[in-house]
Amino acid sequence: MVIAFENHFERHYEGGARWLHDVLSALGTVTHPPLCLVIGAKPANLPGDLRVAGHVRAHPWRHAPQPRTVEAEIDVVLDRTEADLWVGRQWLPRLASGIPRVICWPDFNFRHLEHLDDAEVERIEERWQGVAEAAEAVMMISQTAADEALASTPTVGERLFVCGYPPVFSESALAQDPDAVRRRYHLPERFLVVCNQFWLHKNHAVVVNALSELAQGGETPPVVAFTGRPHDPRNPDTFGDLLRFVAREGLHEACRFCGVLRRDEQVGLIRAAEAVIQPSFLEGRGAIVEEASVLGTQVLCADIPVNHELRAPGAVFFDPTDPTELAKLMSRRWPAAPRPTAAILDETRGLTADYGRRLYDVFERTLAAGRRAASSQR
Repeated sequence: MVIAFENHFERHYEGGARWLHDVLSALGTVTHPPLCLVIGAKPANLPGDLRVAGHVRAHPWRHAPQPRTVEAEIDVVLDRTEADLWVGRQWLPRLASGIPRVICWPDFNFRHLEHLDDAEVERIEERWQGVAEAAEAVMMISQTAADEALASTPTVGERLFVCGYPPVFSESALAQDPDAVRRRYHLPERFLVVCNQFWLHKNHAVVVNALSELAQGGETPPVVAFTGRPHDPRNPDTFGDLLRFVAREGLHEACRFCGVLRRDEQVGLIRAAEAVIQPSFLEGRGAIVEEASVLGTQVLCADIPVNHELRAPGAVFFDPTDPTELAKLMSRRWPAAPRPTAAILDETRGLTADYGRRLYDVFERTLAAGRRAASSQR
């Protein structure tokens, strides 16, 4: 089996790039891995572990395609490599080659974000309808998203698969000493961490409001480390508004903004923290919940449907609209239960292998359906 993948590796290592990395890693664990071509990527664009993986191959463009010629260039590559399948994310190319297309659609958050303008919602909705009507298979990363897909577009039916990605940790990601990372960022022994981009729906506001309530009630609020890109492209004032609130409420000592960290530092910080807070109003999957759980860190997460389907035993849920409820949880002491690196690697290997089998099954079933359709048209 030869699978062509849409390239995401020249962008920030978030969202699509993270998803693609985990998909390619997982496919390398199956008994007979498919050959995975990353179309439009140079070898240097691939993460180091994939650069040396025998089943992954970067396939650069012969010529840098213009927006109107991308699909034609993809067709040339697919024909030359005899690819069996195209896999992309949120974008459905029109391919003259006619090979089956599997599209990952992460969520329908755009329908629920009040700050999006109507034109943007309409554009994304139109893109979804195109995927739902014409893709040979659609993968969702959570059952919550799949349920919404079926409710709004039941015709996607048997072409819809739920294939949520698991926590994937390499040895290099676990190499940092957690206490050394904590000290590097001048954090106290007891601190909490929020690992979200500063987008409005990620709901950092409930965390700083909870800290303010604790301070106003006479308690010394715990230190909270915030990691993530401090920019919301749709709401540029989000991060500034948060900083102004922290300044007005005198919460500088309680709020530490660490920016975007390398993967190994991020993991080290989670392992050093007393608890991870995930306060989002909306998530396609919310990977940090499962990641923190596998790393052995207590999770305090928003009481939203998608978080309940994640594998995070011991997670504590709170109303994301209620800072008072969160403040009570943040003031509690959460006993540390650090997990040895060997145990984390053992669990993540098992989860990754299971993910690889589920992905491979989706691809095999999509190809089989395509063969049946072609046979019936003869």
